[in-house]
Amino acid sequence: MNLKDLINNRNREEGNTLKREIIKTVIVVNLLIKNKSQHKWINIHNNFRFFREKECDLYFENPKEKEVMIFKIVKRKGKEKIKEIEESFESIEFEFFNNKKIFVLDMDNFSDNILEINEKIKRLI
Repeated sequence: MNLKDLINNRNREEGNTLKREIIKTVIVVNLLIKNKSQHKWINIHNNFRFFREKECDLYFENPKEKEVMIFKIVKRKGKEKIKEIEESFESIEFEFFNNKKIFVLDMDNFSDNILEINEKIKRLI
């Protein structure tokens, strides 16, 4: 399965949106697989907004483990800009959660192969 064919058949903006949605879907599937249990309730929010100024692509809560994961997918940002985005999310306080992980993912670091995207996300999570 190759995204390059899909991206080439559409205009560039639609292709980037498609790749972003595929990355988000792969993250959600891996989070569901990782947390599959009858004794766990998890929340996954798409395009979650914090206090009107910060928005992330995926927001994950695991109340039993008191864990929060924030995923922001960006396009062609430098290391300084990515660090700035991470620091802006670090400032958010969560009352009942001890463990906070922030992932700023650059779309350019992901290949066009869905299987490779899946492997990279598995290693990340």
